[in-house]
Amino acid sequence: MSDPSITQSAVTNQRLHWFTSFKRSQVASVLATAVDFLTLVVLVEVIGVWYVFSTAAGAFLGAVTHFTLGRHWSFKATDKGVQGQMLRYGVVALGSLLLNTYGVYLLTDFIGFQYMVSKVITALSVGCFFNFPLHRHVVFR
Repeated sequence: MSDPSITQSAVTNQRLHWFTSFKRSQVASVLATAVDFLTLVVLVEVIGVWYVFSTAAGAFLGAVTHFTLGRHWSFKATDKGVQGQMLRYGVVALGSLLLNTYGVYLLTDFIGFQYMVSKVITALSVGCFFNFPLHRHVVFR
């Protein structure tokens, strides 16, 4: 007979194996990156917004997408308090936004790369070395 003290939520939201989380997080990252890049390109190329502001807007919308997917799918962390996750995610997202924005700015204005090349280099670096480790070990722990 099953233990009535174990709720369906607790069973459904057990921590996923790290490799499953990693794979799902990569898919979530690709989707969030698509939102990020699409926002950047539409704002710069279609609307004519400054690329630095557009980079920040794209990073913000990508962060919202990634949080939602991370909480509900990548890390299965819906059994934990959303407020704490949002706060921790917000701190990480702010760091990511700043790193992405200044990375694109520095590579474009000081190194001379085209803004999209700067964006790719910056996004990959920030995603691998900043976002994933903090999401796995801090935000959705």
